Amino acid sequence: LSRGRRIPGFGHRLYKKGPDPRLRVLRKLARDLASEKGDFKWVELAERLEEYVTAHLSQKGIYPNTDLYAAVIFKYLGLPVDINLPTFAISRVAGWVAHVLEYRQTNRLIRPTEKYVGPVGLKYVPISQRS
Repeated sequence: LSRGRRIPGFGHRLYKKGPDPRLRVLRKLARDLASEKGDFKWVELAERLEEYVTAHLSQKGIYPNTDLYAAVIFKYLGLPVDINLPTFAISRVAGWVAHVLEYRQTNRLIRPTEKYVGPVGLKYVPISQRS
């Protein structure tokens, strides 16, 4: 923090007023995997880092992003550290391609801050009840 450098796993252009809501799910998954492995070192480190950085940078709109706990999850899953970056990228390719296809249809860039115009009021069906 004192060097003013970026910290991997923190900051997101859309979540400047609070943490990404997906964090809650990823934090729980990381904690569940830690419990399964009997090793809480990495999830506790991420939680302490989240607490510290949030306390010092939230006033600047910097909160943890999903990569913080995704890295912990990858660690517990046994993925080698040197494939973290490609794994992060691969997980985003479908979204990137979808955006490009949308851009090409209208010849207009779509900004993530635009209003959602899709269906509303849809009923959530838990995964266990889906066919």
